[in-house]
Amino acid sequence: MTAPTASGPTSSGLPENYAAELDRLDMAPLWTVLADLVPEHPRPKAVPHLWPYATAREVLLESGRLISAEKAERRVLVLENPGHRGEHRATASIYAGLQLILPGERAPEHRHTQSALRFVIESDGAYTTVEGARVDMAPFDLVLTPRWRWHAHGHDGKQPGVWLDGLDIPMISLFQGGFAERIGDNEAPARRPDVSPAMHAAGLRPAAGTAAAAHGLLHYPFASWRPALDAARAAGGVEPHDGVRLEFTDPATGGPVLPTLSAFAQLVPAGTATRAVRRTESAIIVGVEGRGMLEMSRADGSRVALAIGPRDVAVIPSWSDLSITAEAGEDLVLFSLSDRAAQSALGLYREERA
Repeated sequence: MTAPTASGPTSSGLPENYAAELDRLDMAPLWTVLADLVPEHPRPKAVPHLWPYATAREVLLESGRLISAEKAERRVLVLENPGHRGEHRATASIYAGLQLILPGERAPEHRHTQSALRFVIESDGAYTTVEGARVDMAPFDLVLTPRWRWHAHGHDGKQPGVWLDGLDIPMISLFQGGFAERIGDNEAPARRPDVSPAMHAAGLRPAAGTAAAAHGLLHYPFASWRPALDAARAAGGVEPHDGVRLEFTDPATGGPVLPTLSAFAQLVPAGTATRAVRRTESAIIVGVEGRGMLEMSRADGSRVALAIGPRDVAVIPSWSDLSITAEAGEDLVLFSLSDRAAQSALGLYREERA
């Protein structure tokens, strides 16, 4: 190869001919981008953002008039972070969307390598089946559909059913590990009751080799997890940075509910505020009870305050120092999901407390 003739510098400071030769060879100089590839601290593209549920619900119900669940396969409005416009994600690693199912509808059976959790917003008869096991969904229940499990949704009630979908789609896309299959109802797994809550409540699990062994606990009812917050509070479990914060766990392992996603329930006592904490995890927060304020930093160092109430959905970017204030008169109860499970497995998770 003949050495390129020097010419005027490019924006990278390299001679124009040399930069052109590197481009022709599909090569690039590391030293011009090293600070971006190996930053001193996280620099998330995601920005703090909140979707008020009252507004989101209007357009979600309109989607029900425009397209059927059967035609859409999953009638979902993606919650797309303004910092990731066009990328169909709430944070760099988490996909989130609001799914609507109307009375009498059934979303067909499918499975995929992406893991999913559903946090129920509205329901008076909606349900999910996982490998044939039916899970009835009530408001603020957490329901899991682990990776590569056949699952479908249906509705036997009279009012619209809505839930927040949280999936690890961006992570699976990064690894190019996405697979999916679809089948008709006549090929679907046989219907059966979900026995996982009864077994795990008794400290039991199926013996290895049984069909149920792979499914684990699928359902974390609001009626069970909400009293746990009060019990932890009564036992002195109020912490200055989080109030009362409990993690949903897989009872078979004691670890996170899914290999890539963690889930939490949180209570900030009425009229109090938490001290600031920043974590490498990116998170989606849903209001459950009470009203309050999420105050956090942006990537440029400026601060933003988001007012959150029941069913509102907010994004907390990675390494954003967060403090939460609960209005007087009622405790603030929140649900959140994050990528902490994946970060912890990779040895990346860290936090700093003020």
